[in-house]
Amino acid sequence: MGTIKRSSRESLGRHWISGLLADPHRLSAPGGGQVCGAAVGACSTALGNIFRSRASMAALVDARIRILIEGYEKRIADLQNEIRKLETKVDALTVALDEERRRTGFGA
Repeated sequence: MGTIKRSSRESLGRHWISGLLADPHRLSAPGGGQVCGAAVGACSTALGNIFRSRASMAALVDARIRILIEGYEKRIADLQNEIRKLETKVDALTVALDEERRRTGFGA
């Protein structure tokens, strides 16, 4: 645009802007407004569903975490019971070993 005079550029710019104001669809391709409107509508619907379902997703995650914790607590209780049984067996075997050592005189 270096060869166009400043006044010509200004009038050209005004003409271009007034053309856009008269017909705003001039910049979009045929059907472009419909496609754009559909995309905006789809995005807003998706975002609305995400925000509305945030509470239900939080409840679902909380429930899943609660199930996992309950499972771990049950497993820990089972392991603690098994440890108690093994400690009882170890105590019984230690007493039996001590009695056998005393009876045979080995290690006394």
